[in-house]
Amino acid sequence: MTHASDKISVLIVEDEMMVAMHLAMMVRNLGHEVIGIAVDSKNAVLLAEKKPDLALVDCNLRDGHTGPQVARHIADKAESHVVFITADPQRVMEPANDHPAILGVAPKPVNDNDVAELLGFAHAIRRSMASAKPPAILRSLRR
Repeated sequence: MTHASDKISVLIVEDEMMVAMHLAMMVRNLGHEVIGIAVDSKNAVLLAEKKPDLALVDCNLRDGHTGPQVARHIADKAESHVVFITADPQRVMEPANDHPAILGVAPKPVNDNDVAELLGFAHAIRRSMASAKPPAILRSLRR
């Protein structure tokens, strides 16, 4: 069970509704809050106004390969951390890879344990725990 102080808010940016709903279910089952699901860049920007603690972002959305730009916007404007979850991790490129709030990329598909580890890592980073170790599934985008 998650304590209130350990609960984080998550924005899911994913255009495949079955994948998005499964991610949302995993997040909620872990005791965290899903503030919304965005299927395109416009909705992602709108939902980011809620300032989630973490955004899980796919690269390809309904309006094209807009995930990297959405991620940068969420990191800059909402001051949220971002993890890409995508079937094509090689497509995550600028402008995403140089922003400190963008934690990395995880390849699809992800399971419950992967999501638990990603959320735990994001929570530790938000609490400024410099010793937080990234989960094995998370690939850094830093060069």
